[in-house]
Amino acid sequence: MLKLHRNRLHSSKTKFRESSSEKRNFKYRFLTFITNLYEEKSNESVKFKHSIFVGNSNIHLSKYVRRIQKYGDLSEDHLIHVCILLNRLKKIIHINVFSIHRILLTLCLLVTKQTDIFYSNEVWAIIGGVSLRDINRFELFCVLQLDLFVTRDQYINMKSLLQSITLK
Repeated sequence: MLKLHRNRLHSSKTKFRESSSEKRNFKYRFLTFITNLYEEKSNESVKFKHSIFVGNSNIHLSKYVRRIQKYGDLSEDHLIHVCILLNRLKKIIHINVFSIHRILLTLCLLVTKQTDIFYSNEVWAIIGGVSLRDINRFELFCVLQLDLFVTRDQYINMKSLLQSITLK
């Protein structure tokens, strides 16, 4: 079954080579949003100051997002949903440069699981470069701590917010 997923992962390469400037602009806005999110001063009222998400990542955030989007078959809609969940999660845990990679991976996993076709946690662990045990722990934490439901108004507001981010 994992071989099927790996073949599917490699077959999606051609889909992203045809990215338009609008898709690149959206990716830039998404990266700007999440970078601003973890560069903000930490909220002292967060529920968990020490996070299970803290880890060491040797890959730049933009390359990591590109990797997750490419191999995880993420659409703009998925990424908008991820932004909404990130806003909710920042009230619960401290998000910083050491945790953002794992948090993004986990939220992308959860968002895609709300669709009809999604990858197993084992495939997401491979995509993100973490162990299956870790991805399972991250998922469980988010499922227990976050409201994953997004209303239409929340979605429209986040999409507008992302579109308002100016390009350099």
